[in-house]
Amino acid sequence: MLKRSFRNRKSSAIDYVNITPVLDVMLTILVAFMLIAPHLKHGIITDIPQAYGESLQAADSITVSVKRGGEFYFDNQEVTFSELENELQRIGSGTTIYLEASEEAEYKHFVRVLGLLKELGIENIDLATRPRPG
Repeated sequence: MLKRSFRNRKSSAIDYVNITPVLDVMLTILVAFMLIAPHLKHGIITDIPQAYGESLQAADSITVSVKRGGEFYFDNQEVTFSELENELQRIGSGTTIYLEASEEAEYKHFVRVLGLLKELGIENIDLATRPRPG
């Protein structure tokens, strides 16, 4: 009877997978992304148009306003930024905030309020708009 021996037979097929080249490519790509990522711009740049229709405000919302010169208002009462922070912490994250900024207000103050709202976990934010004329 014919006996087959597999021990001494040389296989032409690959018995294992060499992952070294795959790891080299993956690590090269990872390093490239790590070097490029800090230089990428974050966010989307858009032109914000005037709104069609009326500006609506929810009945149970609290108005936070940013005026010219960095003046902050909480429910139509002028407050400092730290007082605004305390009031927003007091009301909690379940309340809707109606955020409005005058055209003369500096963008950095508006972003500062948005950052505070995000930091406090307030997600229900309505942005005030003015109706488009005509």
